[in-house]
Amino acid sequence: MNVDLLRAARTLLFVPGNRPDRFAKAEAAGADVVVIDLEDAVAPDDKDAARSDVAQWLSDGHAAVVRINGADTQWFDDDVAMLGAVGINHAAEAGAMIAKAEASEIVSRVATASNAPVIPLIETAVGVLNAPGIA
Repeated sequence: MNVDLLRAARTLLFVPGNRPDRFAKAEAAGADVVVIDLEDAVAPDDKDAARSDVAQWLSDGHAAVVRINGADTQWFDDDVAMLGAVGINHAAEAGAMIAKAEASEIVSRVATASNAPVIPLIETAVGVLNAPGIA
């Protein structure tokens, strides 16, 4: 995904990661960036299937930012691995949005693994205190 596109984006349209039937509708809606959410929008029992659906969508060449689960969750490593696999094996136009980013090391890890632009979401007091390093 083009970093300049992300910087210039005025509209972001979020779509639940467990609703692949809505991915194309979101893409066609005209938002500057589509964000496919694997975090809050997806129930724990649906995380694996949603991750697979997102990987397929990106593998088919669609552009999206993927909001991944926070580093303190059991799904984080699999989310990062999926982005890395899609980015390496396919010419996917993807970016990563990290929920509850609290450490620069996590941002660096996601950026390196995914080879994609990263948007860290500062959502906790720890994240605020570490914001200079995260930025």
